[in-house]
Amino acid sequence: MSQNSRKILSSAILLMVIFLLWKNSDAIALNLQTSKDNLPTISVPFPPADSFNTVPMKPATVELDMFSTRANPTWVLTPANLEVLHSMLNSLPSTEPFEFADNLGYRGFVIEVPESDRTVLVKIYQDKIQYDLEGQTRFLLDRDRKVENWLLMSAKSNLPESLYLKVQNQIQNVNR
Repeated sequence: MSQNSRKILSSAILLMVIFLLWKNSDAIALNLQTSKDNLPTISVPFPPADSFNTVPMKPATVELDMFSTRANPTWVLTPANLEVLHSMLNSLPSTEPFEFADNLGYRGFVIEVPESDRTVLVKIYQDKIQYDLEGQTRFLLDRDRKVENWLLMSAKSNLPESLYLKVQNQIQNVNR
């Protein structure tokens, strides 16, 4: 079996495991990583007490906050993708309150997460994440910008290639 075939098979198995775990437990958060062979691996920690309530019935909407004179691109995160996002957010440390810069051009991502009695807004830009939950604003630090990069990857089929590459370049240039 070729290396590429092994990676595809491993990815398919990983997706099935994620689906089965997600389907059978509301209390599981998943950490996705790659092994030294670049094959996907999975670990299953317990989520912290302040995690989101449940996976919503409706999918979450992601907005690429980029333009000021035209509509920003949006796309939908499926409940399975939203579970991965929950896991990523729950694994991040809290940080001191901050304000996002109000600059022109790329300003990160805004996610609307519908829950049964409210909508949670999550703002992600560079290594900072802010969201309101149960009347409190929470601030998280994502030093490696994994959430921002993951959201960009989730947009790949929904954005023109030139825009995708432009945002990818801006994210990578700030990482240096």
